[in-house]
Amino acid sequence: MKSKSSYFFFLLVLTVCLLSCAGTPSEPAEDVVAEQTADEPAVQEEPVREPEPEPVKEVVVNDETGYEVSKELYDQTFDEMKLLIEKLNGIISDRNYEKWKLYLSEKYIRTYNDKAKLKVISENSQILADNNIVLTNLKDYFEWVVVPSRSKASVDEIVFEDENRIKAYMFIKNKKSILYQLEKSDDKWLISIW
Repeated sequence: MKSKSSYFFFLLVLTVCLLSCAGTPSEPAEDVVAEQTADEPAVQEEPVREPEPEPVKEVVVNDETGYEVSKELYDQTFDEMKLLIEKLNGIISDRNYEKWKLYLSEKYIRTYNDKAKLKVISENSQILADNNIVLTNLKDYFEWVVVPSRSKASVDEIVFEDENRIKAYMFIKNKKSILYQLEKSDDKWLISIW
């Protein structure tokens, strides 16, 4: 009987030992922890973060000059040009010369008010020559050149020359034709030449 009870006692002690060892992780002795904190600061590892890639910005490039603008600026300016040209179409259709002049740069006004320039235009235009029309000033140019050719204009593409100058194009029979050269002056786009 003694051997059976000794055997059960041994099993009980063994089970308690196994359960106590398996149930809790072993902890370092206090003096070892104290030794680590005194000599070495505790290092907290932060997770390594991969750098986030910068978003790819779409750009539009002028093939002739290499001047680049963001797709966002291109789209915004294109929308501005559509509105401007719609407004100009109305002014031109109404033959409102005085209002049209408000959308012209000084250089444009000087150029198309120059008698020598107007003489060349008159001589080189078959329609003007056939109708014996000789342009003598900017108002003539507006009446005989701008009104017939620009009253129903639409912008199909713009090309940035630089941050303040663009060319607006219209496709006529699948051919890209320049509609206007525009220059920004005091945050306003004006028809210009350069």
